[in-house]
Amino acid sequence: MFEELYTMDPSDWTRDVRETITSHAVQLYNEFIHNYKHKDVINVTALGNFLLMMDDIYRTGEVTPLSDAEYDQLHEIYIELTGRMIHKDRHEEHTMDRVKLEHDYPMLKGSMEKVHYITKEERLNDPNAIATHRSIMEWYEDRMEKIKEMKRDLKKPIVISFYPKYDGVSIQLSLDKRGHVIKAVTRGDKDLGVGSDRTPLFKDVNLIDLVPGELRGHELGLKIECIMQKDKFQEYNEKFGDGKLVNERSAITSLTNSISFTDVHAQYMSICALMLQSGDQLIAYHSKCGEGMFACPPYEFEDFYADSGEFTAKNLPVFVERAKRFIDQLPYQCDGLVIRFIDQDIIDYLGRNESKGTNNFEVAYKFPKPSNYTTVLDVKQDIGLMGKVSFTAKVEPFEFNNKTIKSVSLGSYDRFNELKLAKGDMVNVKYEIIPYLLVDEYCEQHRSGNPRIKAITHCPYCGEALVFNPEYMCGNTSCSSRMIGKIYNYCEKMNMENIGEATIEALYHAGIVKNIQDLYMLHTKRDEVINLEGFGETSFVNMVESINNASGTIDRVIGSIGIPSIGRKIFNKVLSIYNIHELLDISPGEESILCKVPGIKETTAKKIIDGIEENRDLIEFLLQTVKITKSKDVSLKVVFTGFRNKLFEEYLNSIGIEVVNSVTGDVGLVIADNPTGNSGKIKKAHERNIPVIGVFEAYDRFGFDSK
Repeated sequence: MFEELYTMDPSDWTRDVRETITSHAVQLYNEFIHNYKHKDVINVTALGNFLLMMDDIYRTGEVTPLSDAEYDQLHEIYIELTGRMIHKDRHEEHTMDRVKLEHDYPMLKGSMEKVHYITKEERLNDPNAIATHRSIMEWYEDRMEKIKEMKRDLKKPIVISFYPKYDGVSIQLSLDKRGHVIKAVTRGDKDLGVGSDRTPLFKDVNLIDLVPGELRGHELGLKIECIMQKDKFQEYNEKFGDGKLVNERSAITSLTNSISFTDVHAQYMSICALMLQSGDQLIAYHSKCGEGMFACPPYEFEDFYADSGEFTAKNLPVFVERAKRFIDQLPYQCDGLVIRFIDQDIIDYLGRNESKGTNNFEVAYKFPKPSNYTTVLDVKQDIGLMGKVSFTAKVEPFEFNNKTIKSVSLGSYDRFNELKLAKGDMVNVKYEIIPYLLVDEYCEQHRSGNPRIKAITHCPYCGEALVFNPEYMCGNTSCSSRMIGKIYNYCEKMNMENIGEATIEALYHAGIVKNIQDLYMLHTKRDEVINLEGFGETSFVNMVESINNASGTIDRVIGSIGIPSIGRKIFNKVLSIYNIHELLDISPGEESILCKVPGIKETTAKKIIDGIEENRDLIEFLLQTVKITKSKDVSLKVVFTGFRNKLFEEYLNSIGIEVVNSVTGDVGLVIADNPTGNSGKIKKAHERNIPVIGVFEAYDRFGFDSK
């Protein structure tokens, strides 16, 4: 077990510690599960910190090293051992802290109780079941027993309704008598009754259309879910996420971190009303209460009369499957369904479980991720563009959502090593955002008995021994796999359009482009290029034009040649003091002279000089070949924090505004996804009286067309 998991708060972990723990996430998961099943001692502090870190990765929109099912297993074990839940926003206080506000309507705080099976029989037949897991049927039977205690009029029907479980961001709103938002707070910490302030985002929003007629004219609490339509996600991701956002929820997280409501929010964000609090009474939405300018209805699926005899263990799987088909057709991302008693007298009687922050009249059932048991045919091991070893499991093909799944990426060496795969082994492939392979207990019982597939030890391209640096990779910088990556990296950094990875790979293997210098001779290779499969006259002309038109400042050109860990920004610092010819005159062993440059330490200085020495011929060639443009006079230096936007950065550079990494005395502005946050850069900005503004405000200020 990693010492940092139980000796340090996650907010104090260094980047190296976080990367190490992330790369060993599967190993840690297996250890926790093994200890649980064998009734060994589990360090709950370590488990809690590990879950907080997985939450942090999930919240930032990255693909987590654990599947949802694996995370849920560990979370339920944590609940069983501690009686507490892991709250995303509790960890959020360490990483993106805003002003904390109390919840005005405490009955709206918290989350939903969850069940993991449809029937009791399904739970009993699951060898991996956690003790605290329950089924919908068991929850229903328990609630019906409590409802009997009400001595309710037997003629009065008991109604249960099914709703989609949206995968979005929950916000609690306080509305005045006219429906204006006067306060907005995240779910936050249910025990402390506080959350992060989102009031500036909603301050100009009126939600009177979401208030039922009989409650208008009253002050109310409203719990909403912020969501994004599926068909808008790709467009938003390309415009504002550099294509790196994983799903709709990650995009909504970005939007709800804004400080003001803009046209972008109106275009991309929807809200669904979930629950109202009026006085000391909770009122559940169970009809389409209105569709405001960016509101969606709760999409009630179906009502059942609980006392009619139709809600049985036999019928329930049919109801759930019917609900799933309905939910799959909705325009929003949903990961399950909500089952809720909707009669107000039952809601009032069942009430809440304040210790858990859940309502007793509703429960959430998360759909199992689609999965298929299949067998391993082999594990393909290859060298990626930058020399890293990739591991891909080739499996017996199966169909999913009209797609044929034949292979599944295993990610890192650590995951490949943990799975201990052999040809013929049974594996479980779940389909979340991408196919995800795991070996569960059933798979363990159906190992093939064949020898374990071992990792390759030498590069299949150059024959050099593979090394850990820190990832498993080819260390030979002249290897063809790394040269392809080096050429493509240069084309990408120099903004050469029409030249992608596949293009470089084809030209390289055809012997036409073996290094960066060869790009500038491509115009002489017309016949060879257009005779390649997939190429033609048009693609040849477009490539040559892209290469000839590519120009840049000296720091951009030299920063694009692929010196490991040394890019344009570092060269910008160095070349602001030394010109390129002075830099070329510095010999290996004399690199300490570069330590005079602010922010350049000895290790970085050595990488710079070693990289220049190794690429000397290339640099001298580029100085003679590429059009070097003068740097624009910098009118302002700004820092980004909490987001990346390459197009915006390039736009700022084009108008004489430099984007730098650190908040120093010459920085005039910090642009943040969360301007009221408490990140290190924002703290430094406040200490130096440097203004901090939001992303969308920056777009407006500098005239950037985000569309």
